[in-house]
Amino acid sequence: MEKFESVCNFASENKLNQYPAMIQHEFKIRFYGRTELAQEYFPNMHPIAAWAKLKLWLSINPDLCYLTKLRVRSFTPAQVEEIVKILGEP
Repeated sequence: MEKFESVCNFASENKLNQYPAMIQHEFKIRFYGRTELAQEYFPNMHPIAAWAKLKLWLSINPDLCYLTKLRVRSFTPAQVEEIVKILGEP
């Protein structure tokens, strides 16, 4: 039992149970390509699938559905801020 406690103490003192800092990043409001923003929300999906899913989320929301009809390939910082206010930070 002492061996287990010493391993747990070592892990907590050296912060081995935390994720590396490079995995966690701060989201910034800026210009984003549509697939780039989609991959922020769905990082494990293919870019095209991620955009299709984000587009679905945007089209379902009455305040954001106009963004799917703009036929643009990028979002302005104001549009990104609006998306983040409603959907939350990726």
